[in-house]
Amino acid sequence: MSYFEPINQFIEYERNQGRHWRKKSMFKLYYSISVTGNSLYKYPLLWIITNRRGYLLRVVYETSYNMGFFLYNDSIWFEHNINHNARNVRPVVDSIRQFWP
Repeated sequence: MSYFEPINQFIEYERNQGRHWRKKSMFKLYYSISVTGNSLYKYPLLWIITNRRGYLLRVVYETSYNMGFFLYNDSIWFEHNINHNARNVRPVVDSIRQFWP
């Protein structure tokens, strides 16, 4: 399986859910609840960072330019941050967990 296969499957699944992810780089994807037609970031943002093999490294919920919360880092899910600080993107986080258990 290539690096892009699970990422492309995830993006397609999310598109079918009405969520449109954008690629910042080969290993970084971001999602904004209030996506507009342009490429400017609109907070809050949800970031997925993977490694070269497609393994999940981090999930970060960014609420402003200098404020954010780790939802996943180094194989640990931070349930408090998911349930309290990022509850408005909980369905998206559940989707990420489905693709990267």
